[in-house]
Amino acid sequence: MKQLMVWFRNLVILIFAILVVGGGYDTADEKGWFSHSSHMLVTYPKHGWEVGEYLECVGTPGIREDEMDCGVMGAGAVREMSVTYWGRLKTLSRFYKCQREQEEITCRIP
Repeated sequence: MKQLMVWFRNLVILIFAILVVGGGYDTADEKGWFSHSSHMLVTYPKHGWEVGEYLECVGTPGIREDEMDCGVMGAGAVREMSVTYWGRLKTLSRFYKCQREQEEITCRIP
C-alpha cells in the first residue's frame, strides 16, 4: 500500500511538472523567445524594400497560409517568401519589426 501511495504521489508531481513546463513554453513563445519558420504571403510596401532595411509589419494567421503585411504605408507587390519570426501567430494579428534579407525576411516582436 505504501508503494502505491509513493507511486501515485510521483505521478501527480510528474503531471504537475508537465503542465507547468507546457504553460511556460507557451508564455515564452508568446513573448517571442522561440523562432518559427514558414512560407508566407508577404505584402511589400509600395515604395519597395531594400535588402537590410527594417519595416514595421503586421503578421496575421490565415486559414491556409499566414500573411505578413509590410505595406502598411501603401501596399505593393505580394510575394510568397520564407519568413523566420519570433512569437507564434495563433488567433490574432501581431506587430513585428522585420528585416529583409536576400531570400527571406526575419521578424521579431518589437
